[in-house]
Amino acid sequence: MIVEFWGTRSLIPLAASLPSTFGGNTSCVCLREADKVLAIFDCGTGVIPLGRTANMSSAAKTHFFISKFSWDRIQGLLFLNPLFRPNFQAHFYGPKVEPHSLESLLTEQMRSEFFPVQFQDLPCQRHFHYYTWASAQPSRIQTADLPDANIAALKLHQHQPISAFKWKQQNTSLAYAVHIDWNSPYPALDALADFLRDLQLLITNLPDTKLAWQNFWRYQQLAHPLTTIFSDFSPFASDADIVAALQQAQAQIGSFNSRGTLSAAHARQKVQL
Repeated sequence: MIVEFWGTRSLIPLAASLPSTFGGNTSCVCLREADKVLAIFDCGTGVIPLGRTANMSSAAKTHFFISKFSWDRIQGLLFLNPLFRPNFQAHFYGPKVEPHSLESLLTEQMRSEFFPVQFQDLPCQRHFHYYTWASAQPSRIQTADLPDANIAALKLHQHQPISAFKWKQQNTSLAYAVHIDWNSPYPALDALADFLRDLQLLITNLPDTKLAWQNFWRYQQLAHPLTTIFSDFSPFASDADIVAALQQAQAQIGSFNSRGTLSAAHARQKVQL
């Protein structure tokens, strides 16, 4: 399995005139096996160059997991080439939240007032899959064509439909959890640690306060991820800001007896699992 980082920013993409080692597109992470794209986590502007690759140009089907309904998670879909192919099957996964749904929200952003092509007129085959949350309990996500993949979602915010995703398949285990409130009280972090325990790879957001870092290290001690890669950086964070935060964290690993490694996602980075 290979994890690829195509979008590493939150909120808005960086201008092309402001190049960054850590990338400028909004959130998009791809999971593939050999040349087959299995899953895409979030569809920010990073999904646009991903859609132009040979792997996606030849793909017959892909699963899209949307962590949040904000524009920085879905804006790249408007320009995703495979959606304009009639033989492409797009499977979208999101929480069941009344009165809206993932389908209605995607349809809304492509209304004729905003975009020349309406969502319902896209030639691809669109399938929507919804999951519901129990309080602090993960929801199993069923995928018919991936029978050996154990996929689950956990609600990360009490009042907003924000998800973390965990993927286990054979010897591969990873989680995409880029909306963690590292300032949460311990009970919430303990539940999170139960969900994100013993992973090969955790993709998460960079803590931004002293309390957040304390809680992050508590999570590391409880859950023991082998590798943590920070992503979803603020568009206002410079390369120097990200490097400084990462170096400070790496210097503390020994103090907290963490066995894992820490790094920051780079543009187009590939990680072999």
